[in-house]
Parts: sequence; C-alpha cells; structure tokens
Amino acid sequence: MADSAGSASSGRMWCSVPERLQLHGAMLALQFGYAGFHVVSRAALNMGISKLVFPVYRNIIALLLLLPFAYFLEKLVLHPLTNQFIYTIDTHKVDKIANVSNSLLD
Repeated sequence: MADSAGSASSGRMWCSVPERLQLHGAMLALQFGYAGFHVVSRAALNMGISKLVFPVYRNIIALLLLLPFAYFLEKLVLHPLTNQFIYTIDTHKVDKIANVSNSLLD
C-alpha cells in the first residue's frame, strides 16, 4: 500500500512523483487499457472475426508487446541453469505434488 511517508521497502526513488500519484496513474492507465481492449475486441468481433481465432491473435500481439519488457527487465536477474538449480526446482515440484495428494487422501 502507498503511504504518505513513502515506501520503506524501496531504498531509492525512481522519480520525483510521489508514490501515491504513481499508483493512481498506473490504475488509470490500466483502466484505459481495459477500455481500449474492450472497444477493439468488440469492433473486431462485430466485423466478423472468428471467436476462436481472435484469442490467438490477441495472445500473439500480447507476446510481441511484452517480450521486450520481459527480456530487458529480467536479463539482469537471470539465474544460471546449473544442475543444482534444476534439482532444487524439481524437488519443490515433487514436494508440492506430494502435499496435494496427501491432502486429497485425508
């Protein structure tokens, strides 16, 4: 949550705009994005695009729009794929599956 004193968890400010205003701006941008998507999807469906083809196009466009952000923002924190790292991931998956199956049997 945003507080008037600023975020205690972030050690630095990204810009001079207060965090509360940034959050409101992000919420406003998200709402405009949803509204724009609704208008575009309604127009596309009214023009006759198939309801089965439209999600495919939508996901391809989303992939192309988000891929640069994912690549450039996450490449700094990319973990090397060592055998120990993969073993740790596999161990956690097996533990989760075992916990779910045990809870279903109870």
